[in-house]
Amino acid sequence: MKKILVIDDEPLICEIVSTYLKKSAEVVKFNSVEKALEYLQNNSVDLIISDFYMPECSGLEMVEKLRINKNSTPVLLMSGSHVQVDEISKFT
Repeated sequence: MKKILVIDDEPLICEIVSTYLKKSAEVVKFNSVEKALEYLQNNSVDLIISDFYMPECSGLEMVEKLRINKNSTPVLLMSGSHVQVDEISKFT
């Protein structure tokens, strides 16, 4: 079974996404990027789904930290807000 990591600072959003995904995958969820990154130091996942805008660290900053640590796990960033194209373009 695939393992998916869900990160969102809004507990309700994290729970909704996790509940849907549990039908077809093992789900690990965190409301903090820092805690998720700590988890990933000793655990692997098949996919990371993360909020784009979070107070402690944006989704793009989290991806940058993952890549610096040689973690190539695919990441899907989501947002309920408008995302500026120039924020994404620095990673393409």
